Amino acid sequence: MISRIRGLIVQVDQNQVEVSLPGIGLSLALFVPNSNKFVVNSEIVFFSYLHWNQEQGPSLFGFEDAAQRSMFITLIGCSGIGPKMGLAVLEQLGLNGFISAIQQQDIKQLSTVSGIGAKKAEQIIVQLKHKIDKLVEQKEFANLGGFEHFSQVRSVLLSLNYSNLEVVRALDYIKQSTIEQTTNFDMALRQALSFLAKNV
Repeated sequence: MISRIRGLIVQVDQNQVEVSLPGIGLSLALFVPNSNKFVVNSEIVFFSYLHWNQEQGPSLFGFEDAAQRSMFITLIGCSGIGPKMGLAVLEQLGLNGFISAIQQQDIKQLSTVSGIGAKKAEQIIVQLKHKIDKLVEQKEFANLGGFEHFSQVRSVLLSLNYSNLEVVRALDYIKQSTIEQTTNFDMALRQALSFLAKNV
């Protein structure tokens, strides 16, 4: 099992990052959520997952942390959700946004993901609600904080014409900052807008 990959990013395409591994002269192409946030010639560590398709063979997926990888594996275990849609969920909602949508049973929020309509969103919630509740209790999710306001913050930022990538970055920033412990929507939104004002 290939669980982690450390190497130098040599090429970035849509949803794909090529990594050169040190010492063995091997390059691997990984399907990665929000691949355009990564920089060529930078060293990176990806948590990886090898997926086997009977018709297309193996595909290697890379994630920034173990929590993202665990959520992806849980997602594609859901009926009707393949790796392509699993990547789209993580890319368009982010880890926290997806958890929030499932826990709040927010069909409208899930339906904003390409390829997911209201009926499929409802199906995903039914299949994953209890699995997600158990999953977020695991140690790799310990630093994610609360999710109560991520859906609301995301909706506001999108209404202000920020891109999906910008919104995901802002929510990631909130997740990693001290504000992740707060339950105040206004504070979370101000933190996101402050981050975007400095980084867009």
